[in-house]
Amino acid sequence: MLNGEWLYRPTEALSGTENPWKPIDRGAVERGSFSIYRQLILEGLPDPYRDANEKNATWIDDKTDWDVGVLFDVSAAHRDKKHVELVFDSLDTFAEVYLNEKQILEAENSFRTWIVPIESTLKSGKNELLIRLLSPGRESLARYVRLPAELPENARVTARKVQMQFGWDFAPRLLGAGLRFPVLQSWNDVIVRSSCVVSAERPKLILGESVTCESAAMQLEAWVEADREMEIELSVSSLGTQGSQKFKLNKGLQKVTLPFTVKNPALWWTNGQGAQALHTAEWTVSLPTEKFSGKCTYGVRDFELIREKDGRGESFR
Repeated sequence: MLNGEWLYRPTEALSGTENPWKPIDRGAVERGSFSIYRQLILEGLPDPYRDANEKNATWIDDKTDWDVGVLFDVSAAHRDKKHVELVFDSLDTFAEVYLNEKQILEAENSFRTWIVPIESTLKSGKNELLIRLLSPGRESLARYVRLPAELPENARVTARKVQMQFGWDFAPRLLGAGLRFPVLQSWNDVIVRSSCVVSAERPKLILGESVTCESAAMQLEAWVEADREMEIELSVSSLGTQGSQKFKLNKGLQKVTLPFTVKNPALWWTNGQGAQALHTAEWTVSLPTEKFSGKCTYGVRDFELIREKDGRGESFR
């Protein structure tokens, strides 16, 4: 997470006066996420989930934008890299992001990750990050009235956010706004965006052939981004098994797959039938000039379809 004190305030443009910044609850910072409702409840707002208090909280969703900001430094370890990025795991939902008074992102989907290059916008010393969370009620309605046809469920259909926040059965309408605090990351020639381990038979949708109590044929899938054409070596180690392979990368984002087989894996059992064993796969990317590593966890399950003759035909279990 970015260093510096995280602050928030109602956006001053809506009230016509400059609203003072307030510190965000320390617990929220430690958890890594901010919710305007949680913050206001800590400051004395009657809990909108109790009694009929939600009727007095509509201004939070429908009339107010909220600013979240921080002043932060960038270490030499980041500044010396070719690529420096801010990673937002979630912005809920309509948001504008400014770095040193320059807009770097406009977001409207709380279910995705946003990766923003910022090396050209950073400056030495303090950097100012401002995240403006726009009113979800106002923004979703504005998008809805611009649609060429009337759709059911009203303005909620235009908002890529948790739908129950618009009201669900007996639940109140509390749209809310918030975010996961962004992190700073940097890299030179190549970066692994995500990684996971899956069954080697998954593309064929065949069960029971690649997994037994004695061995499991798995594969590491990694989404790798390179800033030019290059060759890398990817290696993996898990449960005493090691494997490696060289890959030629194109510029941009691509998936690479490295198969490996683990011996005697503890299997993952369904609830009530046994333990849910998790294993760790450690991977390393090697280049002529550098090497970096990461890891991911996975479980191994074995499925078997049992069909036996009985008095009514065949069993199915």
